[in-house]
Amino acid sequence: MKANEFVKNKGIKTAKLIIDCWRDYPETDVYLPEMMEYTFIAIKPTDTCPYVSLDDLKRLIRSHSLVADLYGPERARKYAESDYTAPEVKAALKQAIADVESCKEVV
Repeated sequence: MKANEFVKNKGIKTAKLIIDCWRDYPETDVYLPEMMEYTFIAIKPTDTCPYVSLDDLKRLIRSHSLVADLYGPERARKYAESDYTAPEVKAALKQAIADVESCKEVV
């Protein structure tokens, strides 16, 4: 399962809780939502796999936090498009905005 699909279905708060609890299981790399357990599979989960990559969840949480610090995707986008923003910051912001928007439900 893709991490953004997990966040879309379960919410960012649940993802944060899972990542916070991950500290107790440092040898794991994926989370199995159906069984609510952490495990190690040593391969990247596919879209059809029931596992969620913990690294991908962590990245999405960081992206949500970054965009929230800038008061949402619209203001973050304006900041990313500013001539005064460093190129490496622009790239990170654009990725964070894309991450946040990929987690939104399609209406």
